Amino acid sequence: MSSWTDRLRVEELSRQYGQSSSPLREALNRLVHQGLVRSIDNRGFRVAPISIQGIADLTRVRLLIETETLRDALQNGSEDWEGDVVASFHGLSSVEKKLTEGPLVLDDK
Repeated sequence: MSSWTDRLRVEELSRQYGQSSSPLREALNRLVHQGLVRSIDNRGFRVAPISIQGIADLTRVRLLIETETLRDALQNGSEDWEGDVVASFHGLSSVEKKLTEGPLVLDDK
């Protein structure tokens, strides 16, 4: 996870995501306009700082959107969709069991 002091290097992002630099620069510029990334003249891009209140606001909005999206999916999902949900739950349950068998490593850096 990046902190606000981390430089977002287009070359590294290009390798990591398998994309050319042009769409990545475009994406970073769009994130600048949304306030999520800072552009520093001739020094590239950096992750924008966020306050505790900002995180709380983002979390609240995500809960609103994701709750409504889930409600809509449950009301309108097909039998195939439901089968995919059950299969995904099974896969996640298997991963969870494996995680509880050994030490939990959240970040290997």
